[in-house]
Amino acid sequence: MRQTVSDKPFYVLQSAHRRPTGVTLSALFSLLSAALLALLQLFFISLFFSVIAMSLSMGEPLLGRLFSRESLTLAGSVLLLFALEILCLLQSWGFWKLKRWAYWLALVNNLLGILQFILLCLAAIFHLQVPLLSQLVPHTNVQYLLLFLLFPIEFFYLLFNKNVKQAFHIPLKRS
Repeated sequence: MRQTVSDKPFYVLQSAHRRPTGVTLSALFSLLSAALLALLQLFFISLFFSVIAMSLSMGEPLLGRLFSRESLTLAGSVLLLFALEILCLLQSWGFWKLKRWAYWLALVNNLLGILQFILLCLAAIFHLQVPLLSQLVPHTNVQYLLLFLLFPIEFFYLLFNKNVKQAFHIPLKRS
């Protein structure tokens, strides 16, 4: 016997067409970003402890090394990575659950990514040494800049796709 749409349970009907594929992919990429940030955070933590161990083996006082420029920079990097990791996890969960705030968080995140892309392009074109950018991206190359093209693509997908707006309950413009 052939099964029709009305024969399927309600939860199957609702979940099959609720979340657009692009939103699902964005949620998974945000989750992957959070995992990569966690790995980077572990690397900085291990670097922090290796700097302290090295200074202790050289006979330097512990408190002097804890409040040194390198240690404070590593600690700040770990805290920044932790905040970014939490934001990625929140965005991923919000995308998965189709929370309206996740739509706006993603737009702001992508606008910041576009701004960073423009700044990186300007820094690469004019050979500028911007301290913050040089710490974030020590080797600016074409592949890295092309990776930042994903921000405008996701931004315009979120902003102009009708199905995405409907899934997040964003009012559509009436023409």
